[in-house]
Amino acid sequence: MYNEVKIPADTKLFTKFILRVKDQTGGNRDVKIEDNHLYSPDNYSSGRVEFLSLAKLQDPKMGFLVDDTVTIEAEVTLLGLVMKE
Repeated sequence: MYNEVKIPADTKLFTKFILRVKDQTGGNRDVKIEDNHLYSPDNYSSGRVEFLSLAKLQDPKMGFLVDDTVTIEAEVTLLGLVMKE
């Protein structure tokens, strides 16, 4: 499900985010990316060309896909808010 967040005009959000695909087999093979991003009405998206290949996701030895389930964690921290007065 996708929820669109509207940022008020002249507002900027500086965030830190962590995205993680969990190894569900008890190994320590989680895959994560960590980055900072400045969101504003003109710059609201952040994407990756490739985070985890489909082949690696489906590899039973990696433990990401278990019983047709993938566990994904997302952490977003608001580091700063700038609003024009």
